[in-house]
Amino acid sequence: MIRSIFTFISLCLLIACNTAKNQEEVASEIQLEIIDEIKTFAMPEGWGHFNHIFVNTRDKIYFYSYGKNSLAAFDKKTSELLFETKFDREGPNGMGGNVADIKVTDDGEIWLYAPGDRFFNMNASGEVLSQYTLKTAEIFEKNISPLGFAFEKVNDVLYIPSIPMTFQWTSLSVDELAALPNVIAYNLQDDTYEFASMFDREFLGTNLNKMIMSGVTLGKDGELIVNHNFRDIFVIKDGVQQSYTASFSQFPADPPTSSKDMFEDMNEIMRILNYTDSYLRIDYLPLHNLYMRVVRFEESPDDGLDRQGTFLASKWALVFLNEDFQKVGEIVLPESATNANYIFETEEGIWFSTDHPNNPDLDEDLFRFRLIKVK
Repeated sequence: MIRSIFTFISLCLLIACNTAKNQEEVASEIQLEIIDEIKTFAMPEGWGHFNHIFVNTRDKIYFYSYGKNSLAAFDKKTSELLFETKFDREGPNGMGGNVADIKVTDDGEIWLYAPGDRFFNMNASGEVLSQYTLKTAEIFEKNISPLGFAFEKVNDVLYIPSIPMTFQWTSLSVDELAALPNVIAYNLQDDTYEFASMFDREFLGTNLNKMIMSGVTLGKDGELIVNHNFRDIFVIKDGVQQSYTASFSQFPADPPTSSKDMFEDMNEIMRILNYTDSYLRIDYLPLHNLYMRVVRFEESPDDGLDRQGTFLASKWALVFLNEDFQKVGEIVLPESATNANYIFETEEGIWFSTDHPNNPDLDEDLFRFRLIKVK
């Protein structure tokens, strides 16, 4: 059952990886201009453009290919391919399956979360430097299921999003769900854990037919930032959690919900998890001292399920916050010419991928990025 939950969620996120409109005024404390400057990176042979994990660090960008089980690293300035590493599934350096998520530090440390709640430190040659198997039996007994997606590591502590082991969370009451964590902190050295963040009652509301999975990222000063598909983000510092409005002006104030039990309809649960108006993630951009929240507009594949795994939403936007988590701007990106799953920054500005299936400028041999100037 545990593995089936992991597999189902992996599929949902991989296929993705009704209230009044919010009438807030659009903040404009920064100027954002999309210009025609393009940066390209030569794609490794046989990779394709889509459904990769993307990592942005100080000097490099990385793509992880699920199909190749490989990691490619590029130099931001020169666009040079620095290495392409294929990870083993079996043997002394094997991970037992595909990667659930990957983090690479500015210093080049590679950390992988793999099936079976296993955590690996790898080198650029694909060799295991260290590995951990999380002791999760007690966590499972408390109706908590850690997810390997969007984890963060701070020294010996892993911050891992979590959902109820009762995967059909609509069978729980709001009180039961509010008593569970949406993020746990797991200590790799002594195998202890604690609740890092709890589900927010305002986010939960009264209708649990919604996307409740969270993502986490680290802030400028080491804050833990929890992102839900909700207008607010949740910032935890020194054990205190605060919420900050980080909404997009064209989105409803409340999160998308279903009017029926979504777990009784596969198309409906896929719509809620993958194809509604969404706040996908939030990242800190140190060169610009800004937080960037990635926004995806509602759009579903024709078959409702994207059985071919090729669907990509055509409309995206970005919301920007200052270091105090106050909104300072937003921008809508070019329709059918954006893949906001891949974004990085340089001193020149913020680069977003233009690789979309409906973009006539799609190049089969290149990853292409377009520049946003920030003033």
